[in-house]
Amino acid sequence: MTFDGAFDAPAAARSGPARLVIVGTNSVLWGRIRERVLELQPKTVAISHRDVGGYILAERDVVWIFSYAPDDRANTFLMEKLKSAGARRAYYVSTAAANIVDVTTCYGYPVVKAAAERTAREVLNASIVRIGMIYDHAEELPAGRSAATALDDLVRAMIASLDPDAAPDAMLHLYQLIERPFGSSLERTLYWCYGLLLRWTARWPCLLRPIDLILRTAGYRWYGYFRLSNEQCTATI
Repeated sequence: MTFDGAFDAPAAARSGPARLVIVGTNSVLWGRIRERVLELQPKTVAISHRDVGGYILAERDVVWIFSYAPDDRANTFLMEKLKSAGARRAYYVSTAAANIVDVTTCYGYPVVKAAAERTAREVLNASIVRIGMIYDHAEELPAGRSAATALDDLVRAMIASLDPDAAPDAMLHLYQLIERPFGSSLERTLYWCYGLLLRWTARWPCLLRPIDLILRTAGYRWYGYFRLSNEQCTATI
């Protein structure tokens, strides 16, 4: 849903029951859960980050932020626009991989997401929802151990956030560690060796990017910051 100009929330929405407002209508994640959410909450509204400046939120709206920009200033600007629009209850959807920023800052995506988490808390007092690799069926996940989030679990969390009496968590780790079998003994060996290399490179795991490219070409998906994050999740259990 795209809007061309400034507009107010409908009067019925201002005084009616809580509804979900999704920021990030074009995100892949929203695309995968859209029909499920609308089936449970038909009055859900989805807007683009470009529409936020012209939108006035209703008092009971619960905002879920799916939008992502690879620039700290753009993310900060979005949070400030949401505050000006009247956001009172907000949830920022982040990534489990944000847990690696205390180990290394050489991967751009986790660093930007961690910074956006801080901004969302400071500007909107938002709850942070860290999710792992999204899936409907475990067979979609890579071999080895993965921090993963079932899409139905995310939908349930979104619906639950509409409860006005629920005290939102400051940080919600909405994922589980799931083990998947390896496709071959070779893959198992490579997985083990890659773990050794991660520990050897310590704060500079980006040195492994040439190896990551080879693994990606071979069809493996357990490398890079995804693997490092899974190692961190395992260590903190």
